[in-house]
Amino acid sequence: MTTPETDQSVVPPPPPRKRNTLFAVFDPKGKHLITAIIIGLNILVFVAMAISGISLVEPTSENLLKWGANFRPYTIQGDWWRLLTSCFLHIGIFHLLINMYALIQIGILLEPLLGRTRYLVAYLLTGILSSVASMAWNAYTVSAGASGAIFGVYGLFLALLTMPHLIHHSVRKPLLKNMGFFVVLNLGIGVTGIVDAAGHAGGLVSGLLMGYAYYPSLRKPWDRRLRYLTMILPVAAAIALTVFAFRKIPDNVAVYYQQMKVFASLDSAATDALAQFKDSPKGKQREAFKEKGVQSWEKNIQMLTDLEDLPLPKAIRERNKKLILYSQLKLTYFQLAVKAIDEDSPAYNDKIDETGRQLGQLMKELQQR
Repeated sequence: MTTPETDQSVVPPPPPRKRNTLFAVFDPKGKHLITAIIIGLNILVFVAMAISGISLVEPTSENLLKWGANFRPYTIQGDWWRLLTSCFLHIGIFHLLINMYALIQIGILLEPLLGRTRYLVAYLLTGILSSVASMAWNAYTVSAGASGAIFGVYGLFLALLTMPHLIHHSVRKPLLKNMGFFVVLNLGIGVTGIVDAAGHAGGLVSGLLMGYAYYPSLRKPWDRRLRYLTMILPVAAAIALTVFAFRKIPDNVAVYYQQMKVFASLDSAATDALAQFKDSPKGKQREAFKEKGVQSWEKNIQMLTDLEDLPLPKAIRERNKKLILYSQLKLTYFQLAVKAIDEDSPAYNDKIDETGRQLGQLMKELQQR
């Protein structure tokens, strides 16, 4: 006597004496074409990177960025395509092999169940959403890898395993245990900071939601309208979420460089005052040096000091500190010039010259960075 669950399961138990192997993914007559193509693309990109001279074991952040890695300051400023291209890059051969092995394991199980179109949509969509999560959480981390998308399809399968009357109970329980162990283990590794935990979590959550969205159409495989509807709605939701993220995620680097335009404008006004009023009467000189020199550099120092509280990459923070010192020297230069005019005395000339030499040295350091 069979149980009601066995009677109603869409996916029956596997036939005896026939089991999938890792190599079944590459069988041209099999049901794993999309998985094979995705694996091929990942390997192809890695080989192309290696041929171009990039390290097989530890590529640099600069290398990864050139090939399309995800990085908030670049992605949010218009390189939106990095949300997808980063899913096909890997940080060394071991990263690639681990991810491709995990993808084969899930692809063998999931692609035949979903069908090619649903499986491809799920993989790409969860990959993109994992990149969005990574971008939102990691302000200045260069991220790459198929892990987010792989977590996505694992999450999708995990969702389907929790739903009744879809996968036969004889295989559902052991698979649920295995999938749960894989997810918990990898999320635990993510907490250590070794991998991109935000990207993994984003892929997993989006995969779980897609699994529940797909469930009605998998229960009614004959209903084509339902099939397309359950694909279109997640895509629309993902697009809306991505647009929202692009509008709401703070772009601190853009804010910083916008303030640098103000800095440059005030710097130019002070420099012009030196040249324009050099041979003017002392009264006009003093007024110009005070208004366009001293006041401009006081404003710049305050602005740069406020920017110290902004979360910024290390290189920009270091440069900002040098710019504060540069501004303080400029302020000192103009203050000494005003004192020299007020007292009509050459007593400050040596200090002015020394400040000028320090400024020259600091400007060379800033130009080298």
